[in-house]
Amino acid sequence: ESIREKLPRLKNVIVVGEERHSDTYLFKELIEKYPPNPPKVKINPKKDLAVLQYTAGTTGLPKGCMLTHYNIVSNMFQLALTHGLEGTREDIVLAHLPFYHIYGMTTLICASVCFGLSIVIQKRFDMEEFLELIQKFKVTIVTTVMPVLTLLTQFPDFLKQYDLSSLRYISSGATPMVPEIARKFEELTGVTVTQGYGLSETSPITHTNPLSQIKLESVGPPLPDTLQKIVDVETGTKELPPGEVGEIIIRGPQVMIGYWKRPKETAEVLRNGWFYTGDLGKIDEDGYLYIVDRKKETIKYMGFTIGPAELEAVLLEHPAVGDCAVVGKPDPVAGEIPKAYVSLRGGAEATEEELIKFVEEKVAGYKKIREVEFIDVIPRSLAGKVLRREFIEKERKLSRKTR
Repeated sequence: ESIREKLPRLKNVIVVGEERHSDTYLFKELIEKYPPNPPKVKINPKKDLAVLQYTAGTTGLPKGCMLTHYNIVSNMFQLALTHGLEGTREDIVLAHLPFYHIYGMTTLICASVCFGLSIVIQKRFDMEEFLELIQKFKVTIVTTVMPVLTLLTQFPDFLKQYDLSSLRYISSGATPMVPEIARKFEELTGVTVTQGYGLSETSPITHTNPLSQIKLESVGPPLPDTLQKIVDVETGTKELPPGEVGEIIIRGPQVMIGYWKRPKETAEVLRNGWFYTGDLGKIDEDGYLYIVDRKKETIKYMGFTIGPAELEAVLLEHPAVGDCAVVGKPDPVAGEIPKAYVSLRGGAEATEEELIKFVEEKVAGYKKIREVEFIDVIPRSLAGKVLRREFIEKERKLSRKTR
C-alpha cells in the first residue's frame, strides 16, 4: 500500500488468503465468481513465453530469463527419461523449496504434476517438522540443497529418532555438493544422496546423476538431448579435453531464448547455439561433469543466488558509506553468507548493526548482509570494477584455517 502511488501502471492487486485490503480483489472470490472453463488460447511453444525467471546478476539488476513453453516442457521430458523412469506414481515428494525459485517451480511443481507424484508441502524449512513429515507421510523423494544436509548431519542423535526408511533418495542442487557431508548423511540414514546441476537460464536442469551409477563428487552426465563442452575461459572457442578445467557451455531444448530486454547480455551468453554458463568445470572420460568453481561472482545462500552488485548499490545509498564490496563468505550451514567490506566517507561514522539493518529494510530477507568489515580502501581495477576476487580468496583462506 505504501508504494501503490508510485506504480501508475499497476491496475489490479489480487490477494491470496481471507484478509481483504482496500482496492484489492480476493483470489478466492474471483475463482468462485467465474466458471471453471477457461478460454482456449493458441500458443507458439517455441516462441511464446511461459515464465520470466529472474536471476541475480553480478554487474547490475537481476535479468529476466525468457523461458518458453517448449523450454519447460522439454525439461520435463528430459527428466522423465532419467529419474522419471526410476520412479513410480506411488512416489511421494517432500517440497520445502520456494516455488517461485526455478528449482522448486520445475523440479517440484512441474515434475510432480507431470509424473503424477504426490507432494507434501512444507511452507518453510524447519528441521523437526521436515523429519516428522517424512516419517508421517512416508516420503520417498526429497529435493533439497546442501545446507539442509549439513544441518541434519550436525545432529546425528536427533536424526536417528525418526524413521526415514521410506526414502529412496535425496537429490541436492543449487549449491555445491560437499561429498564428505553427503557420505556422512548416507552412513547415518542409509539413504542415497545424489546431485544435479542447472541454472535459471536452462529451465533449470542440464545434468543429473542416474541412480544406477552415482558419482557423488560429480553433478552427473548431461540430460538426454543436452550437449556439453568445456572451453577455454579466454576466448570460449577452444574445446578442452577431458580432465582440463574451463568454462561449461550447454546446448539443448531447455536453454532460454534470451534475457528480457537485454540484447547485449543475451549476445554474451548465447553464442552459435551454445549457452555460456559462466561456471568453471571439467568432464571425465565417462562424460560426468564436475563443477570446479564459479566464474561469476554471485553468492549462493541456502540455494538462492544473490547478486553482490545489488547489495553494493543499496549500501552506497547510506550517507556514511564511501565505497564497498560484497562477497560470499563460506558458511557450513548456508553455503555462503553475504559479507560487506565497507570504506566510510571521511569523518563519517556507522556501526555494523546500523548498516546491516539499513540494507535489510530494502531487500528480500534472504539477501540481507550478515557481516560487515570496515577497511580503509576498496581495491578496484583500472576500469573501476571492484576486485571482489581479492576478498573472496581472503575469506576462503580464513575458512580453511578455521576448519
